Amino acid sequence: MRIWAFDYVHTESVSLPYWRAKMAVTWHGIWYEIMRSKLLQELLLIPKGGQLAEPTAELHEAMLRLVEEIRFFRSYTQHICISSSAGEVLMNIYQLPQRNVHVILNGVDETKFTQYQEAGARFREKHAVPSNASIVMGVAGRLVRDKGHPLLYEAFSSIVRRHPSVFLLVAGAGPWRRRYAELGPNVKILGALEPFELSQFYNALDVFVNPTLRPQGLDLTLIEAMHTGKPSFVEALELAIRDGSSVLKRKGLACKKYVVSMFAATKMASAYERF
Repeated sequence: MRIWAFDYVHTESVSLPYWRAKMAVTWHGIWYEIMRSKLLQELLLIPKGGQLAEPTAELHEAMLRLVEEIRFFRSYTQHICISSSAGEVLMNIYQLPQRNVHVILNGVDETKFTQYQEAGARFREKHAVPSNASIVMGVAGRLVRDKGHPLLYEAFSSIVRRHPSVFLLVAGAGPWRRRYAELGPNVKILGALEPFELSQFYNALDVFVNPTLRPQGLDLTLIEAMHTGKPSFVEALELAIRDGSSVLKRKGLACKKYVVSMFAATKMASAYERF
């Protein structure tokens, strides 16, 4: 930093002291979203017929951090969001002027995440996915609570009892690996995949599932899966089973058409250059 006279510095921390350049800061989750996530997780823990207990210390802290962050954000001139909903939060909750809030959508490398049916078939064979599986679902990411794995575990436990030919591929590492193993032969736990394996993984699926409770603007795994022509579900998994593989393929093509037009790395780079 002392050697090079940078015009711009990109950091994930506003505490970086560098006064000779304009600074661009990436925000990975704002406290408004964190507070919503913590509240939702508390509500999900309430037993049927029970009542909401006193807010936890974590929720109290999130409220205080939110107020502090709202004041802090106003000291920045321009704000770039990765979704329209995130922009609305900054304008409506954080009360930032519309002229200072800009939306630039995330994108992924469309040359790496492509639709390739043969690669998916080889991946299924390699990982012993039953040839008679009616629907192959998949989830990717860290296997932790705030990624929504308790919800998916409970939902798939119920689904597989009613639809015994449904199969689930789980890509990732974490404490929920042991719980998924309890679900028996209808689940295959792959562990953490190398980047080059992810496209093959997505191509092996009929539908990608993202049950996350974590505060985030837009999960890249959703975009990656859609680039390979897979429909993505965040809820209503039973509907995917009713649709069947042929309908899911048609929906996947619609997802691919949409995501290529909106969430490509080349489009994102061009938008930042114009900004």
